[in-house]
Amino acid sequence: MQVLLLFAHADDESLAAGGLIQKLLAKGHQLQLRIVSDGLVGMRSQAADNRPALQAACGLLGITDVKCLGFKDQQFETYPMAQIANEIQQHIVPPDLIITHSAADLNQDHYIVHQVAKIIGRPRQRQCGILAGEIPCSAPWNHRPFQPQLYIDISAQLETKLRAFACYAHELRAFPDPFSVEGLRTLARFRGMESGYQAAEAFELIRWFEGMQV
Repeated sequence: MQVLLLFAHADDESLAAGGLIQKLLAKGHQLQLRIVSDGLVGMRSQAADNRPALQAACGLLGITDVKCLGFKDQQFETYPMAQIANEIQQHIVPPDLIITHSAADLNQDHYIVHQVAKIIGRPRQRQCGILAGEIPCSAPWNHRPFQPQLYIDISAQLETKLRAFACYAHELRAFPDPFSVEGLRTLARFRGMESGYQAAEAFELIRWFEGMQV
């Protein structure tokens, strides 16, 4: 299966799907990671370059096909959606499954990427499933529920997921901030408690087809 990991920013892949990524690779699926931004964080008091951290995190997770597409961080709304979709389509193999953001997220870049994923995944010439992953607290901060229907057991993959996220020194915070190693561990344990696993990642099923497996 050809899987497109489509996320707005470097670090989103580890936060939302760091465990599932490991499991998909172990099963022999082909993964391509496309970060829609340029990997630079410029909207804070101190600019940061997350591209080296992205490469380090992907090395831990096992992803080798990685590209940043160059759109400006926190400015996706200034681009026509068709421009973003066309740019992505020029840099991917047509996917069987897209893993992306939830439409419930507070971050506008996340919402736009979710909408673009639905454009790319339209089942015209082939069926393409879409899963929406969870960025910690992004939906609750938006006063909207993240509503998962799929839980992935990441008990064996959790520590590597946490190490991958820890590569992002510019994004790492101290607990109880959700963007902390302990915060991410707590979320995985909470989703595990909901689903009967020691640790889990949760996903919304946006589109699914008979015979698809992760």
